[in-house]
Amino acid sequence: MYFIGVDLAFSSRNDTGVVVLEGALESDFTGLRYIGAGLFKQDDEIADFILPYLRTGECLLAIDAPLIVNNDFGMRTCERLVAKAFGHRNCAAYPSNRNNMAGTRGPQFIRYLLTQGVPIKLDIPTLPMRCGAVHAFETYPHAGHLALFDLPTVWKYKKKSGRSWDLCRSEMVNYWRKLWDLMPSVMDGILACAHMGDPLGAHLVDWLSVIRAAGPLPEVRGVRYKAFEDLTDALFCAYSAAHIAMGAPRLLFCGANQDAPCDGHAEMVQDYILVPASSARSHQSSQ
Repeated sequence: MYFIGVDLAFSSRNDTGVVVLEGALESDFTGLRYIGAGLFKQDDEIADFILPYLRTGECLLAIDAPLIVNNDFGMRTCERLVAKAFGHRNCAAYPSNRNNMAGTRGPQFIRYLLTQGVPIKLDIPTLPMRCGAVHAFETYPHAGHLALFDLPTVWKYKKKSGRSWDLCRSEMVNYWRKLWDLMPSVMDGILACAHMGDPLGAHLVDWLSVIRAAGPLPEVRGVRYKAFEDLTDALFCAYSAAHIAMGAPRLLFCGANQDAPCDGHAEMVQDYILVPASSARSHQSSQ
């Protein structure tokens, strides 16, 4: 089965990171295999990369972007629930609606996949998944990190005003050490692709010594750092898809109308965010 992670940029002017993993549902995360990664801007470029793996009943797609957006203004119910659960740990989703970029790119991408004949469904994934559909769900890496690793606060690996490059880099190292523990076979696969044109492998080489031992932080910044960040979040999204598909604990942020039918493609009408969790954090967060 294929597990596809997409760190979807709000604008097609910016890069979207994509990672594809493969594994058997009866296996575990240590048996996951790395297929490849890419950075793309346009919907058709992203679709061209993932279409070979969008097989009905044989894949799960996890996208870091709002997918179901019913509100014209303000924020969605699931975003309020994330803030309620994790706001005290500095985790809050960017408010999305039909009048800002945050709320339009995801639905646009889903519509594009539908025009390409992909029978995509946005229902909350359940096992077994329907054989006649390609299932996709919205996820949010920051909330996933907190729920899965029980962190006291979000990792500050994203460059923002007031954050030094060294702080961002050291937090990125913490992030990758956790990923390495989760998926050692995937890390081997990424490194094996480092000199074969794979962007994630090429970036990971810069960080390898400090991730695996106490080496100096790499002097990576700017565009090169942002590319590594986008690919890293896409890798976590792909892991999240595998985690959910294998029936591991999860945390759902969803309003009360989660079973309401949708108008058009038999998809969910209620917005939701789904993230991997540890057994201690696993529960449903709803209105």
